Amino acid sequence: MEQTQVMKSTGKTEPFDHDKLMRSMTNAGASEDQAHQIAMDVERAKRPTMNTSEIDRMVMDGLKRMNPDAHQHWMQWKKEHNKQ
Repeated sequence: MEQTQVMKSTGKTEPFDHDKLMRSMTNAGASEDQAHQIAMDVERAKRPTMNTSEIDRMVMDGLKRMNPDAHQHWMQWKKEHNKQ
């Protein structure tokens, strides 16, 4: 199976990285189990190309449902890094 490519906002593409997504969520305060569950949801939804906003929406929805504090940290990071 061909690996999913992630289209960045700059137009650059890179391979989907499950571990990178997990690290980002645990850095926001999600537990390993929560991050793994959300990352698996993203994995199941993969297509040949996904853009970062699609992945971000899935992460935000999952964090909001499972860990509101981690969701707030995720949103704060986005605000601080102009990712909104």
